[in-house]
Amino acid sequence: MAAACPWCKSDLLGGHGVAGPPRPNVPWEDKSLNVFVRWWKTWAGTQFGFDNFWSRVPWSGGHAAPLKFVAFWNLQLLIPMLLCGGPYLAFMMMAVASNPRAGPEPAVATGVIIVCAVLFIPVWFALATYGVYVAAGIYHLFLLMVGGQKGFEATFRAVCYTVGSDLWAFAPVPGLQIVAQVVSRTFAFAHAHQITKGRACVAALLPPLLCCSAIAVSYVAFAAVVIAALPRR
Repeated sequence: MAAACPWCKSDLLGGHGVAGPPRPNVPWEDKSLNVFVRWWKTWAGTQFGFDNFWSRVPWSGGHAAPLKFVAFWNLQLLIPMLLCGGPYLAFMMMAVASNPRAGPEPAVATGVIIVCAVLFIPVWFALATYGVYVAAGIYHLFLLMVGGQKGFEATFRAVCYTVGSDLWAFAPVPGLQIVAQVVSRTFAFAHAHQITKGRACVAALLPPLLCCSAIAVSYVAFAAVVIAALPRR
């Protein structure tokens, strides 16, 4: 009887009851599964499967499948955003209709609000796609610096399949999302580029560290400007 991972339910022994080389496979690319099952197994594998999961991921095969995984994740984020924003949009339209003298005609203003809300959806997905390519490019640069062995496609697939780490941002634990993302991408980069986990961790840690440092510096600079602009007694 083959053992199975308690999180992603993948076979730990190659499906034959004896240890063997892992079969190349990522649940998201298994068309025989329901889309929600595919997403759950992939998310759980990236967050809890570690070596067992990432040793099975094929590092070639195009950008389409991982991009669809990112799009499905952003669709899940979009739904609560629309649910939260719906009442706000309704309030805006009611405010415009109740006070026509404050601006353009209520019908025109309401139409503009609706058009902006509708256009937000494709813009949201376009920015998400652009963002994942930019992120993959930045990580790939750091991976090359620490001795990465594979091309951009391997990095891209690793970055796409680890976007589910963002789910930890909803947990009431500060910094948990960053830690989960660094851990997940450390294992992903180590397998994708055939480097040690130490080097992979450096490549996974530096971009968010530099980003947080840049944000901190910008806040300090803004505070310094505000203080300098205050009238002196």
